[in-house]
Formats: sequence, structure tokens, C-alpha cells
Amino acid sequence: MSRLFDVFGAAVLSLVALRKGFVPALHVIAIALPLLLAAGFLSGLGAGLPLAVLGLWLPVLVLSLVLRQTASPALMLQAGVALFGSVVAGWYMLEAAPLETMRTFLEQQVLPLFERMEGAPRELSDEQLQALARIAPALMAAGILMISGVTVFIGRWWQAMGFNPGGFREEFHRLRHGRSAALVMAALLVTALLTGQAVVMGFALASLVALVFQGIALVHGVIAATGQSGLWLWGMYGLLLLLPLPATVLLAIAGSVDNWMDFRRLAGQDAGKTNEMRDRKGE
Repeated sequence: MSRLFDVFGAAVLSLVALRKGFVPALHVIAIALPLLLAAGFLSGLGAGLPLAVLGLWLPVLVLSLVLRQTASPALMLQAGVALFGSVVAGWYMLEAAPLETMRTFLEQQVLPLFERMEGAPRELSDEQLQALARIAPALMAAGILMISGVTVFIGRWWQAMGFNPGGFREEFHRLRHGRSAALVMAALLVTALLTGQAVVMGFALASLVALVFQGIALVHGVIAATGQSGLWLWGMYGLLLLLPLPATVLLAIAGSVDNWMDFRRLAGQDAGKTNEMRDRKGE
């Protein structure tokens, strides 16, 4: 429930940033901060609660301001790749013993949670724990980018509902990174796979998230262009819930290929030809 509150509050912050800009958004944070501090101390979490919330709200604020200035979801997500990749890189540069620190964090904070889950492995080998510690910062950065992106899109949807009906749908359906950005993302992913370099992994997994969003936009856009049933969307989101890893990979691949094929344009052309043939038959 607290996670939902965090996301809802971040979406409100995003709406304010998108509609009013940076200073009004800071006012929202200033109003919320004392409340978060009070809730943190009442719950026994202390300053950890506001710090955790701000860990989501601040990236949402940055991405919202990028979207406000560019009106481009693709550029907003690319800024997110640069932001979160740089955070991972900065952490590795500033932390004296990054792998040891992350390993300690996993052993004390994360693994006990998994051990309570039915079917989860009770103990990891040293090699498994070391590999997890190496990739964990990139995984966390990619996860926060995913949540931040969804949150900003919620704020953009609310903004469109109030001030530009239908605008969010049109903007989201156009989400396409383009060939140059896709080449850079593909190069990062291949480099990360070949080298296992932890810093590159941060940029690579964030790039994967950006491509997943394009894949989702692609499915929405093709269904809209061809007039297919909305049940296809339920199927896509159902797969993301039931089989998140394969569904995510498939969407990322589809989003990447779309930068060369532009499936939405092709689907629109095919739908136009079909409608034209129907009109001729009707005559």
C-alpha cells in the first residue's frame, strides 16, 4: 500500500511539474516533506521513509521537466537512460568497495525477504551472490526508471484529461526512439553482454526499459491503426504480469526493430488500403 501511495504522490508531482513547471513542483515537495518525516518517525523508519520517497520523486521530477520542455516521450526516456546510467556509474566511482557494499546490502536487506517466499532458494553460493551484487545496481536503476516512466505517463494522462483530451493517446502512440538512439542502445546491450562491465550494465538495462516502453507504444499504436479489439492490450498486459521476463524481452525486441520498420506506419497504410477496397466494393 505504501508503494502505491509513493507512486500516486509522484504522479501528482509529475502533473504539477508538467502543467506548472519546476518551482511549483518544488513547492509540492516542500509541503510533503514534513508529512513524510512525521510518518517516518511514527512508523519507526525515521528519515529512511522520506529518503526512499524522494528516491522516486526526484527522478520523476527531472523526467517530467524534460517531457514538459520537449513534448517527446522518447527524449524523456532517453534522458532517463542517461540519468540512471550515470547514477550507477557515479556510484561505482565514488564507492570505495562497491561490490562488497552491495553484497552486504543484499545479504542484510534483500535476501531475507526472498527467503520468506515459497519456492525461493534458501542460500546462494559465493559465485551467485557475487554475480548478483555486480548486476544489482543496474537492476535497481532499471526498475526505478520503469516505475518513474510509468508515473510520468500517468501524470501526462491526467494532464491530457484536464487540458488536452486525446493528447496523451496521440503522443504515446508516436513514441519511437529512432535509428540513431536505437543503435546506441543496441551497442550498450551488446557491450554489457560481452564484457559484463557493471557500469555499462547500468546504461544497458536502462536502455532495455526505454525499448520496452517503445514496444508497448507499438502494440497500442498498431491496434489503434488497424482497429483491432482492445482485448489484445489485455493480452499484452496479462503476459507482462504472468511472464514478465519473456514478455519484456519480446517487447524490447519489437521496439528495437520498430525503429527500422516503423510498424505503425505500415499498419496504418494497410488499414487505409483495406478501407479503400471496402469503399470501392460498396460503390
